[in-house]
Amino acid sequence: MPEKEPGISNKEMLLKKELSIEDIIGDYNHFLLFLPQ
Repeated sequence: MPEKEPGISNKEMLLKKELSIEDIIGDYNHFLLFLPQ
C-alpha cells in the first residue's frame, strides 16, 4: 500500500481546521477585538 503524499494529509488537516467551530468562534472573537467600542 503506497504511503499518502504529505500534501494530502496537510490539506485534510487544513480542511478540518477551517471547519472547526472553535476556530471559527476564536477568529470571530479576535475580529471583535478590532471593532470600535
